[in-house]
Order: sequence, then C-alpha cells, then structure tokens
Amino acid sequence: MTSNVIDYWQTRYVAGVRGSGEGSRGKAAQRKAEFVNGLIASHGVKTVIDWGCGDGIVAALISATRYVGLDVSPAAITLCRERVHLPGRTWLTYDGMVAPQLPAAGLALSLDVIFHLTDDALYRRHLELLFDSAPLVCIHSSNHEVADEPPHMRSREFVPDAPRGWRCTCEGPADAIGFWVFEREAAA
Repeated sequence: MTSNVIDYWQTRYVAGVRGSGEGSRGKAAQRKAEFVNGLIASHGVKTVIDWGCGDGIVAALISATRYVGLDVSPAAITLCRERVHLPGRTWLTYDGMVAPQLPAAGLALSLDVIFHLTDDALYRRHLELLFDSAPLVCIHSSNHEVADEPPHMRSREFVPDAPRGWRCTCEGPADAIGFWVFEREAAA
C-alpha cells in the first residue's frame, strides 16, 4: 500500500534526474527557506524536524541550530549526507509510518509532502507524526482537491484534518500552494 509512494521517490532519487523537483530549486527553495527562517527567528526555535527533507537543497538553506531531516527514500538521505555539510544536521530514513527516535523540537516541517501522499494511511500517519513532533508546525502545500493529477500527486484539503488543540496562525491561498502555520494551543 504505502510502498508505491516510497518506491516512486526511491526510484526518482536513484535515477538522479529530477531530485525533489522544481519546487525545491532556485527561487522556490529560497522562498521556502526565508519563510522557515523567519519562523525560526520569531519563535526562538533551536531544533527543526523536517518530515520529507528530499534531496537537501532547501535544508541547506535553513538556519536552525539543530536540524533533523527525515525521508522515506534512502537515496534522498544519501544525497543529503553527500551535499549538506553543516553543523547540527542529522539525516534519517524512516518508513513513513514509524517515527525514529527524535529530539525535542520547536518546529516541524512538511514542505511539499502532503500533495505527494497518494496513500490515505500514509497521509493520516504523516499528519500524526508531524503534529506530535513540535509545538509549531509549518506546512507548504495545496489545500484543495485537484482533478487529473499525475500518479505521484494527490492534492487534498488537509486543514480540516489537523488535530484538535491546534490554531492556524497563517493560512495559505485557497486555490494555490502556500504556507500554513499551526501552533499548539495551551492546555486549559
């Protein structure tokens, strides 16, 4: 079931043709890093967990003291280890369902991951892991259904699936890809 998603990304990274894609290159990568670095600075974040670090292009631009990049593709993690030689970086492969041992973090990222989760179980588990890993969550994605997508994509309305106890403090555009930021609400 989830192996189709994992197999797709592993095959893509092994082939070495497209890497993480155009959304993780050039100006798009810079824009993502600037947004994330703004969150890091404004919230005093020291540790970031990235649930889908891809080939490390964006990760190399993120200015966290400690950064843990996770990906379902071992080939992507190999690329990160080869490309990104910054202090405080850790690269881990995981199966999309079971989280590895992770440090306490101030920010969890899901950048261009949700619309690539074509499997419902993997999508639901991604949200669980993401929101369980830090009190501040940043998602870069579409938040609407799209017809006739390529087989490796499935845009969906994800905001209603955010767990209870979270407040959306930044909403992306209704009909395009953008940033959504969620903060865990204080316990009553």
